[in-house]
Amino acid sequence: WFVKASCHAPPATVALIAACLWTGRTSGLSMGVEMPDLFGTVVPKAQPINDARFHALIVAGLARVAAKIGRGTLADRMGRSTRALDKVFNGSVPDAKALFDALLVDPSALDETFAAYGFQIVPTDVDPSDEAALLADGADLHAKHMRLVAKGTPTPRDEANLADAARPVVRGYAAIVARQNRRAA
Repeated sequence: WFVKASCHAPPATVALIAACLWTGRTSGLSMGVEMPDLFGTVVPKAQPINDARFHALIVAGLARVAAKIGRGTLADRMGRSTRALDKVFNGSVPDAKALFDALLVDPSALDETFAAYGFQIVPTDVDPSDEAALLADGADLHAKHMRLVAKGTPTPRDEANLADAARPVVRGYAAIVARQNRRAA
């Protein structure tokens, strides 16, 4: 049955079936008794972080963006000099405006920092008009995630790649929610 379904079913349906078969959960398929959740879904409560960890998280996000677009480009788009950016990489904490300017360069620039506090921010001005592409990207993301789960414990590099694939999908769905919130207001 699974082979037949995988040939004719949409990717998201195949992903659901495969996830249920892999985890032993059957709630999505009406195949019998509900199995216990094999993967922890409890998210620990966010705690304050110390200054060193805060700085390390800021640097991690800025370095990730700088690796994509270049250190000089990041500094220019933030309205800072490369020397000022180098000071951040070497230990100084940037002012709040510089951090918010980094968000304008790349909305994910502070993801690591916000995540440490239990938050995630996404832009609300993303155009979700190509919802077919969003659905395809979402299905692809689910498939990547399932492959990671199937192979065992993901490495930090695996999780970083998954996070990179998830960011545009999360932004797309957040834009749909923001669009609906504006309509309801």
